[in-house]
Amino acid sequence: MKKFPLRSKRVAIVSVATVAALAAGGVTWASVAQADTRDAPDTVERTLTAAERASAEAAARTAVPGGTVIEVEAGDDGDAAYEVDVRAADAAEWEVELDAAFTVLRKTADD
Repeated sequence: MKKFPLRSKRVAIVSVATVAALAAGGVTWASVAQADTRDAPDTVERTLTAAERASAEAAARTAVPGGTVIEVEAGDDGDAAYEVDVRAADAAEWEVELDAAFTVLRKTADD
């Protein structure tokens, strides 16, 4: 009566199948969770008041003399409270980052 070796083979097969199913489910879940994170929108953009927009535009035009303001938005990364895109007279585009007091923190060429 050698029923034990057959039983242990069945237990081993069921165990391996269970582990494989759990691993596949875990990989699928992790992939979906990661995809959801990448597809999630950034934080909701704060609406600027007319006074904030005017002050940011003025500061950016001072940083890029003769430039035309293309876009003004609340800063969403780092220490910048405002980000202003400006097109210079020579058609170069600049991103001007301002602090809460509308002081220029950085002016970088925008690609």
